[in-house]
Amino acid sequence: MIATLFTLTSFRIYNVCLAVDYGGSAFDYCKNVAVDYCVDINEIENLTSMSIFPNPADDVLNMNLTFGTPQEATITIVNMAGQVLNTINTGVTTNYNNAIDISALPAGVYMARVASGNQSTIRNFIVE
Repeated sequence: MIATLFTLTSFRIYNVCLAVDYGGSAFDYCKNVAVDYCVDINEIENLTSMSIFPNPADDVLNMNLTFGTPQEATITIVNMAGQVLNTINTGVTTNYNNAIDISALPAGVYMARVASGNQSTIRNFIVE
């Protein structure tokens, strides 16, 4: 097995290909991958707790955020294709508790991204 590591420095679409040898037959699988969130992110230092529940969810996703000092943040719900589905501003607060309507989302895996300044925290959740 050969592993190649790439450092992606800009947000754009990359063509990623995988060559697979399956029982003596070779297959190439290529896919365009949109990179719009980097892996190496600065976690929100002032965020002392973040919970999302239930997980998996179906109609409503509850989100609780606690900050050490009053802070404004933006919550973004993103699908695995990188499409932004919902954006919510928390306002300046130390405790944010909200029920987010997800009833229109099809079953799948999603990301809840909380961003404040140049820092962000991401949690995955499942819609059934």
